[in-house]
Amino acid sequence: MKSVVVIYSPLCEQNGSFLSLLEEWLKEKDIEILEIPFDKITDREKKWYKSSELLKNGRFLKSVFIDVFFEGKLIDSVPLKKENIEKGLGIAIHEKEEIFKTTGEEISVTKFRDLVCRGEVKWVPITEDNFREEMKLCIENYPYGSPPKHFHQRCITLKERVFREVFAKECIGGVFAMVDSSVIGLLEVFPREIIKKYGYLTGSHGRDEDYLTVGCLEVGFGIPRKEMIDELFFQLEMVYPDFRRHFLEGVGTFEWNTGFTPYWVYDKYGFHRSETLDEKRVIMEKRIHAVQE
Repeated sequence: MKSVVVIYSPLCEQNGSFLSLLEEWLKEKDIEILEIPFDKITDREKKWYKSSELLKNGRFLKSVFIDVFFEGKLIDSVPLKKENIEKGLGIAIHEKEEIFKTTGEEISVTKFRDLVCRGEVKWVPITEDNFREEMKLCIENYPYGSPPKHFHQRCITLKERVFREVFAKECIGGVFAMVDSSVIGLLEVFPREIIKKYGYLTGSHGRDEDYLTVGCLEVGFGIPRKEMIDELFFQLEMVYPDFRRHFLEGVGTFEWNTGFTPYWVYDKYGFHRSETLDEKRVIMEKRIHAVQE
């Protein structure tokens, strides 16, 4: 029997959809699926990442969202595609591919700015009482297509355990934006050791227990990305006093102005470079609280 190993991070609730998709594609194929959350990987899986040149000198060179390995070789990564799985396993998959749908209307930059100026966008700190509401963006309003409804509960369950850990250490986990009942943007900020534990890139400067790390920066379907990213960081400054830790960091990527980790927004909001990862990515950090001696 063939066996595939799927390594995934529970930091991204979309992985609940990808795991379900893979199970549907392979359910009639007599192929075993071993699903391993990133915090449970062993030396065997680390060797696979090293051979794929994604782990060097004990440090991962990319954030791990979801990776599929067959016979120790990486055959697919986020977002999973049926054709990649077919090619990697040398099989044909006849299972119908679920469609991730986008809904709603696209709005202009001018309209978005008008909504903000008129106070129609509500900015909400992520708390233990409302984090399930925040998760609606990635399962109901995802910019690249929301997962089918029957995947939603698995997505929620996947991420819930991470939030429980976050709120054991911090009162808030970032901010999100709403218009009426729709979540249109989010900026998750978690303790560094939690981000690192679940496979995302973090800085290595200083002590983990002093740092918060930007984990997810996402914008809902149809919302101007650059403008929303800017507003989310502005609103995050308003809730700095609610955090317990002294420093905030994130991965800044050059030449990717509307991506998940754009350099420019860190530069604009007073972060400085603390580490260089490669020619296109740096760790940016800033102090958000005075350090008490």
